[in-house]
Amino acid sequence: MMGGLVEFVYRLLNPIEEKHPRMYHYDVTYGQLVWMLVLDLICYQFTIVGESVYLDAIRAFIRNSSLLVKWQLFSLPMGQHEIQVFFEQLSKPREFWNVGRFTWVILKAVLMSGILISYAMLQKRKFYIRGVVTGVLHMMAFAQLVVAMITLTAGIMLILTSIPILLQAIIGFCMIVLCILSTVLLLQTMGRIAGACINGSTYEGLSIMLIAVLVSLLCEVLYTLTR
Repeated sequence: MMGGLVEFVYRLLNPIEEKHPRMYHYDVTYGQLVWMLVLDLICYQFTIVGESVYLDAIRAFIRNSSLLVKWQLFSLPMGQHEIQVFFEQLSKPREFWNVGRFTWVILKAVLMSGILISYAMLQKRKFYIRGVVTGVLHMMAFAQLVVAMITLTAGIMLILTSIPILLQAIIGFCMIVLCILSTVLLLQTMGRIAGACINGSTYEGLSIMLIAVLVSLLCEVLYTLTR
């Protein structure tokens, strides 16, 4: 089991190498699947950190007195009460450990794995259920790190408004380039892993994985709106 953990941590940190996605052509052990789930839940905490920094920066930006004075000059489609409720919602702290959110991470992995498996069955492809689920968890872990980096960058850009504009530009440019490169690497990795899981090409794997991600996001939005 420890060997499986070390192997998958190495895969997560080196997703660009060709030989790692090919490993998803083969079945994996239950221990590897469990440890990838643990790694995915750990990586999910980075999204909480990134969102917290971003939301804190947004709160500070909105509560800036000069901004509120300018805001009052516009004819807003909401009254004072609605604005106050908005501020109260924005001020609620993010829960770092939340069983409900962990449950959704697992359900999302199952949903996306089901879409990949259904596609593989329709195409009469060879696949391994544990391999598909593990590959999806790998992609989710990597995606959560990229999302955390993007939200962290957005929050830092708002926080850095008090420093000289030239320094803002340099830091912002470097962080934006890093986010773009990480996103491109994520898409490339998603295509390779999903393609390996369902015995298909990189572009085919990326296409079906993006569809699975969009379906999971739609389910998440519908759940949020119906709560």
